[in-house]
Parts: sequence; C-alpha cells; structure tokens
Amino acid sequence: MGAGLSILTRADGERREHELLSPLAAFSDASVGRLVPERADALRTCYQRDRDRIVHCKAFRRLSHKTQVFLAPEGDHYRTRLTHLDYQLYPNTSHIHPHMCG
Repeated sequence: MGAGLSILTRADGERREHELLSPLAAFSDASVGRLVPERADALRTCYQRDRDRIVHCKAFRRLSHKTQVFLAPEGDHYRTRLTHLDYQLYPNTSHIHPHMCG
C-alpha cells in the first residue's frame, strides 16, 4: 500500500453512511437480512455487495453499448444505458463509495 492509502472496512462504510446520509436513509447496518443468510463481508456492506452483484452480472453488462440521449438547451448529453442505470441506482453516493465514480 502506498502512503496515505488505507482500506476501509465494512464498519467504516456503515459509519460513513450514518455521517453523510439523511436520517431517513436505508442504512446497510439496519438491513433485515436476506432470504438466504450470508456471512458478513469484512470490507463491503450488504448494499455494496448487492450493487456489485448487479453491476457484474451479464444482463447488466449487456447495457454497456446502448446509448441514451437527453436533449438539453445547450446541446446533447450522451450517456450509455449502463451509466444512466448506475446513476439511478446510486445518485448521491459517489462521495461515500469512490469506486462508483466513473
């Protein structure tokens, strides 16, 4: 690891959720669990694991070359369907989960 880099644990991520999100948010440490029980991951919250399952599944990846165009007064804004959906899933969390920035 380089200087100044540290690994955030699941507990760190859960703490940051409480610090940065609205009190009305659905916090990952308050999840009621899964239909099929899973062991807690040391690094990722349960919601991060769910996001990773979606983002890395084949059906979601098939959206990568589909373009969605929004007309704007100053010009056209191009996004792929993949980035559009990622933004819809997590619109305000790039400051919490930096790996989601793209």
